[in-house]
Amino acid sequence: MSERPLLSVIVPTVGRPSLERTLRSLLEQRCWLRWEAVLVGDSHAGTWTAQLPLARELARRHERFVYTEHDGGVHAWGHPQRNHGATVAKGRYLWWLGDDDIALPGAFHAIQEAVLRRNPEPDADPRVYLFRWIAPWKQVLWHTAGYLGEEPGHIDAEMIVCPNVPERLGTWTNRYQGDYDFICETAHRWGGPERVVWQPEVIAQAQPSEAEDWTRPVGEAPPVYARVVVQTTLVPRVLGAVGVPA
Repeated sequence: MSERPLLSVIVPTVGRPSLERTLRSLLEQRCWLRWEAVLVGDSHAGTWTAQLPLARELARRHERFVYTEHDGGVHAWGHPQRNHGATVAKGRYLWWLGDDDIALPGAFHAIQEAVLRRNPEPDADPRVYLFRWIAPWKQVLWHTAGYLGEEPGHIDAEMIVCPNVPERLGTWTNRYQGDYDFICETAHRWGGPERVVWQPEVIAQAQPSEAEDWTRPVGEAPPVYARVVVQTTLVPRVLGAVGVPA
């Protein structure tokens, strides 16, 4: 891509099979937004040596994908790889996804509209944007605009889209709440919480089940098994494609 992309999506990875689904959710976006995906393999201690070739192979399949590796000295939920990915990314704005997460339909459109609605020239009035995301326990967060809670689960990497200006990026620390640390520090470097733009659109889902994979062709999703309580007896039931007992 000769023209600088508007968005770089940084994906730290250990080569999980779900990475293919993550990348598919980017390729299936119906938007003219210029973008790239930077895949960053966790090469620390050779732990994922057997799995990372999958990430390399997936990166070869499309010109929008870039693959690199980084040894952060520790395994820390992909935070060292998120930091490294920002040094490789070429986009004007940065967004992060895990290799077991997906971008939801309309994510690119929502990001493009948010950035360009403020100014057709995205570098003229850059802001930090916090979108909403679906947690693994199916709760939509953030729940309150203006609230950055440090408790685990409220803040996640998928929610932030920020300008790619290295000296004004925070650091993904190596603790579990490293995403909270990065978001708070980055917001502070861009003028504080009052300059953060809280976007109501839900743009990502963390750790969706196979049945929630919107990128799969219709009819390929496996049935969802549920258990229904009938007079205190647990009875297994099978749900069809639209959630109706088969």
